Amino acid sequence: MFLDVGIGLLLAIVIGWLTNTNHKLWLLIFGAVSALAPDVDLIVYLIKHKGKLDQLAYEHRELLHKPLAFSCGVFFLMWWFDLSYLSYKTPLLPWAIVWFWATFSHFVHDTFEGGWGIQWWWPLEDKYYLLTKQRLQVIRDKQEQREIAIQYGNPNWLKSCFSWQWWAITKIIFFVIVLIISARWLMRT
Repeated sequence: MFLDVGIGLLLAIVIGWLTNTNHKLWLLIFGAVSALAPDVDLIVYLIKHKGKLDQLAYEHRELLHKPLAFSCGVFFLMWWFDLSYLSYKTPLLPWAIVWFWATFSHFVHDTFEGGWGIQWWWPLEDKYYLLTKQRLQVIRDKQEQREIAIQYGNPNWLKSCFSWQWWAITKIIFFVIVLIISARWLMRT
């Protein structure tokens, strides 16, 4: 979460700076929300499973974790609105770019950091792609994905997300640095 939000904020700063936006605070908020948007389906999962988070919680990714549809689809929809008369006062293209890169980076992060794969090419194919330290692993279907999660997954993964390991500390430090940069960017006229 800290890494995703930090990247979303950083992308908003870069795009806002490049486009000289007057909506800095709103673009920052949009960047953070965009970076977390793919995980909105976690709420549905939590309701369905009575708040249980274990090694099978990756299953929440069945709804929105589809980069072609979610990142590209919403980007093109916003771009189309930008080309139309609907956005004549505030161009949507910078917001669409923030959306695309923030959600895309979320999917890259999820591909590297567990979760048992992302359906990068859905709806063209149903395979899941997971990049481990050793190789790119292609998971053929939900059944194979579930078997791998049961065999190798951590039933206490949420607790391990907030443990004081080097990777968790690095993500928090990155987030704090980006928060400081965001505050300084907001204060600039």
